[in-house]
Amino acid sequence: MFSADVTPTERVSPPKNGPAPRALTGHSLTLAATLLAILTGGLAVGASDSTAWLTGKPREEQLAEPIGVAWVAAPVRATLDHLARAQRVAVLLDRRVDPSREINLTTDAMPLGSVIGEVARRLGLDVCQYQSVVYLGPPGSAARLKAVATRRHDDARRLPAAAARRLLHEKPLRWDDFATPRQVLAEFGRSALVRIEGEDRVPHDLLAAADLPALPLLDRLTLLLFQFDLTFEIVGDGKGVKVVPLPEDIASMGAPPGRSDQAPPATGPSPPNPDSSEPTDLTKVRVERMTVESQPLGNVLDQLAKRWKLKLQIDEPSLQRAGKSLDHRVSLRIENATVPELLEALLKPEGLTFRLRDRILEIHAAE
Repeated sequence: MFSADVTPTERVSPPKNGPAPRALTGHSLTLAATLLAILTGGLAVGASDSTAWLTGKPREEQLAEPIGVAWVAAPVRATLDHLARAQRVAVLLDRRVDPSREINLTTDAMPLGSVIGEVARRLGLDVCQYQSVVYLGPPGSAARLKAVATRRHDDARRLPAAAARRLLHEKPLRWDDFATPRQVLAEFGRSALVRIEGEDRVPHDLLAAADLPALPLLDRLTLLLFQFDLTFEIVGDGKGVKVVPLPEDIASMGAPPGRSDQAPPATGPSPPNPDSSEPTDLTKVRVERMTVESQPLGNVLDQLAKRWKLKLQIDEPSLQRAGKSLDHRVSLRIENATVPELLEALLKPEGLTFRLRDRILEIHAAE
């Protein structure tokens, strides 16, 4: 598999509310003008790699920032997580969503919030805002998540003030690789001095490390348990919670204040067709990072040509005379390269050269 982050040089900038964190390496072709920050339920980062997530107005402004992406057969979890953290907008992909599902999406100027909504639409997922997190889950899940959150917050409001404060105390939602849901629940309870009952209802699972912004204990419990079709009841005047099955009719209970089942907000003019954009001048496109791992050279060239709307012309006679084949598997790692530099690094070790003129890419055997 191979991956690439590509940015037109005139549009490269960190998030307007702070420096971008270190980007991670993915496993599919991914070219982007700016990166959106996604956190998944199966996130492959250590909890120590915490991101300074945006909240409140800075987060809303970032969701409205136009970005460009080009994803070709990109696994949803790895690709979105790889791109996500740069914009510092946390997104939770429900564990019930197959992380290997592929995204095909290309756009050069779509608001970040609209890109997230478009990913959900193309994969047939629900999307909603939950506190400072954008949630993506199976069809019908957004309404159920909002409803269960409403019920739990209503329960907390009926408690004595001291007990309510314990359940509404905010902490980041984090755990390490290979943690189990029961271990995470136990840590929630220890840190808040709240007794957890009925944890045996939670099936055994091994979680990848996760990191979300600070949330009340009620919402940390909700986001974790909801992904197992579970919720909780408050017991002992707020001194404990009991894990229980999620009611089938939970979606009829109403939505929590300040929540929405709509896609994340995006302001500005209507975005173009996501798959219709193309770089107008390839000399202004810079490849921030590209990784190719044992892929047929012809497949790599085809995908690059598709992304940049190039007509690919192969000089087959010259390749045959030189004993070269585009079926040969290649590997490449390159950063901060122009398009010509990328093509040279890809082709020169194979004894090939190229000519790029207008929107035609010619491939020849080297002299």
